[in-house]
Amino acid sequence: MVDLNLLKTFSAIYKTGSVRGASEIMHITSSAVSHALSKLRNEYNNPLFVREGRGLKPTTYAVELYKEVSPHLTALEGTKKIFETFYPETSDRTFFIAGDSDLDLWYFQKLLKISKRAAPNVNIVKYRSENREEIFNNALSMRKADVLISFVNSENRSFVVEQVATDKMVAIANKDHPRVNGHLTLQTFLNEEHVGWSRPDIDRNTFEELIQDKVPNVNVTYGSTAAMNLIFMVSESDWLSVIPEYLYDKTKELNLVQRFDLPFNCDLLPLYLINHNATERDMGVQWLKGVIRESFA
Repeated sequence: MVDLNLLKTFSAIYKTGSVRGASEIMHITSSAVSHALSKLRNEYNNPLFVREGRGLKPTTYAVELYKEVSPHLTALEGTKKIFETFYPETSDRTFFIAGDSDLDLWYFQKLLKISKRAAPNVNIVKYRSENREEIFNNALSMRKADVLISFVNSENRSFVVEQVATDKMVAIANKDHPRVNGHLTLQTFLNEEHVGWSRPDIDRNTFEELIQDKVPNVNVTYGSTAAMNLIFMVSESDWLSVIPEYLYDKTKELNLVQRFDLPFNCDLLPLYLINHNATERDMGVQWLKGVIRESFA
């Protein structure tokens, strides 16, 4: 039988993609992690992880092993945490947040600053994955992540969902756009080519379902899954784009683009804070949710 602590180390390496990352969330030395990994490799007669760039990539065997052991480790850890009293000022717990990487610029640094004041030894880590709702939801279900922050309102009945923030959608254009100078009309908006912000798992452009008026579809010449890319693509072309205002505010000092109110009515972009209902009794997760709310205040 494999030592439970070895499996915990395996899970930590799998989640963080590095020996150093695993050592940080487990609060042990990197050499101890490496030693545990060596034991696991001997136990399973498989390398489990191979080096890729600066990180470690799981082998096919490791992926299947993780699928088998993760639910059991999560159940054990989850049961323990539910009955644990959480004291932020003394806790050294690590929390994982899943969500679209485009959102990080909005809140993540503020979240870390707020949490460090109240809980200096608590670690808040971004769950590493593709920007796909299916992966995010699976991370919550498998308890790989403690909370999810998303533009998409989950319909999973096992999840607790609350709207934690909203943002205005705005149009952007090149500073020297030949047909847009200080004012953007609906006709110009429709005539120009656009850079669209979308994800592979969401069929429509992110802002389209927020539009209140009956507006014809725009001509999307280029699509990007990363909202930050839109700003740079627009700054070097005559394309237009629509982005959340927080992204413009975070980059306006670079003086790359000009900003306009949309020439039609558009709802605010909602942002949701989501957790599994099994963690509603977890005092640590409830503390984390409170800190996240504060970071958006």
